[in-house]
Amino acid sequence: QQKMIRFVFGLDSRSHVDTSHLARIGWLNVKDRVRYFKLIHAFKIYRGSAPAYISESFKNFSSYHSYNTRGSQTNFLVSKNDSSHSIMLSSFSYTTKREWNNLPSGLKSIISLQLFKSKLRDFFLKAY
Repeated sequence: QQKMIRFVFGLDSRSHVDTSHLARIGWLNVKDRVRYFKLIHAFKIYRGSAPAYISESFKNFSSYHSYNTRGSQTNFLVSKNDSSHSIMLSSFSYTTKREWNNLPSGLKSIISLQLFKSKLRDFFLKAY
């Protein structure tokens, strides 16, 4: 990624590259790209368009209790099984649920996948 940025900006091979370069051309760093694709999967799971084998471990809070809380309709339940072993803390299921639950409610309420992708990209780029 750094080599591509140096190429795009015409920098020499020893030039420093930081997040401001990424933001100027609208690219996400590698960590945020991984988060971006995980959250797209979470969106599809939340909206019911993901395959059953992926969706089966993602349950809404509303399926666990009937209390109407801020996150009960939009957040995924992170069960004790998800965090009972240290190896599970880096699993797709656990990290994706945590990432989804940490999103602002405005992003989680979007219905269109294309609009979600666009707004999610903007959300990550604003952090730069």
